Amino acid sequence: MHQALQEAQAVYEALVEAAYDMDRAVPNERLALFDRLWFSRGEAGPFVGARQAWRQLEADLEKWEQKLASETVLLCQDVLGIEVGDIVVVEAGKSLVRVEVEGMDLYTYEDHVMFTVWGRRFRKDGPPGKRTEQFSIVLEND
Repeated sequence: MHQALQEAQAVYEALVEAAYDMDRAVPNERLALFDRLWFSRGEAGPFVGARQAWRQLEADLEKWEQKLASETVLLCQDVLGIEVGDIVVVEAGKSLVRVEVEGMDLYTYEDHVMFTVWGRRFRKDGPPGKRTEQFSIVLEND
């Protein structure tokens, strides 16, 4: 599953880069002018239509980004056995601290996978504070 998620992330990043390049290439006003000059129809021509299609693709990419983030968290939860909202104890410096998990992510390298977990750190007197603590767990890549 981790390999499929990694491949989906690579495809997503390539599409986002292409959409960004297209978006900044030609301003909307210039596309509308080209449509009127070359096609003289008075309505949106193929250039404006192409831009509208790219806008729809951008909306779809935002949904894809949210789904990838959700799948990443699910994979982290499966592997690490913790969920968002759980309270975990981690070593920070020379002391142990409690952290309420707010998010997780994973990074893949050739020889290992690094899971990053972050959340609000509990104060010494008990309640969660404003400080955020982040820690990583590294596993060898098989």
